[in-house]
Amino acid sequence: MKMFKRLKGFKKNKKGALAIEIVIGMMMFLMIVSFVTDVALLTWKFTVISDTNSYLARTVGIQGGLSGSTPTNYPGGSGAYITRGEMDSIIKGNMDKAGIKNYSYNLSDYSADYGDMIDTELKAEYKWAMLSNWIPGNVTNEIVSKRSVMSEFQFRYDNFRGE
Repeated sequence: MKMFKRLKGFKKNKKGALAIEIVIGMMMFLMIVSFVTDVALLTWKFTVISDTNSYLARTVGIQGGLSGSTPTNYPGGSGAYITRGEMDSIIKGNMDKAGIKNYSYNLSDYSADYGDMIDTELKAEYKWAMLSNWIPGNVTNEIVSKRSVMSEFQFRYDNFRGE
């Protein structure tokens, strides 16, 4: 019986209820701000990945792929051709600027003749950095960008050296 009287008295005493509501409200507000911040960062990182993959696809389409050295008869010579090593450093530079550490890219074919299709894919792991502070565990996703492009370069296998 005494316990029920105390419980009724506790229900009537509203001291501290506003403080609890403010704390819960602030936690919800901070979670929403964290989520919005993560979505903004995710959008920016996906834009960097998409633009980088577009550049990769456009380059391999024009060049007919990537190789370690400039093809013998490539128009413009080595100044106009982007090698595999140069492309690696360009992609790494873009990913470093965006703060993306775990990424990988692959090409369906390193060299393709005129009219052949080349598929490019750039993957990156993304961590929900702000929201992970509120949700237990490591919340990660993978961002994937795919492009298909047609090769515009005709490899010449004869002795033609160009102009």
